[in-house]
Order: sequence, then structure tokens, then C-alpha cells
Amino acid sequence: MNTPEYIVVPFKPVLEKDDKYYDIANQVHQLLSQYVSQGWNYVGIEKVEAGVKGGRLTGDTVVQNTSIQVMIFKK
Repeated sequence: MNTPEYIVVPFKPVLEKDDKYYDIANQVHQLLSQYVSQGWNYVGIEKVEAGVKGGRLTGDTVVQNTSIQVMIFKK
């Protein structure tokens, strides 16, 4: 039996000043179309959170939290 192959793609929608929410849906559609045309199957969108470490003054201390969204596909 074959082991599924996964790909995780960062997704950060961007809205310009006069854009509508439809424009985000269009960005999702374009990314979905791109990967589906390559034979990938869409799994879902997930939010990934991470701590950002400081610089010279704070060393390895986490000074800020951030999150990104990723789209997951599998074959």
C-alpha cells in the first residue's frame, strides 16, 4: 500500500484598500486550482502559531507570537 504524500503551502491572503472579501476567495481558488491541476487533493486550511525569538538583546527568549495559515494537499 502506498503512503500518502503531503504538501503544506503557506497562505496569507492580502486585501488592498478597495478589495472585497470576494478577493480572498479568489486567492484561495487560484491556489486550489494550481495544486489540483498538479494532481494534489485539497485537505484543508490550518492555522499554525509560532513564537518569534528576539535578537541580540533578548537572545533565545520568545518576544512575539505570530501565526500563519497553511493549505494542505495530499496525493
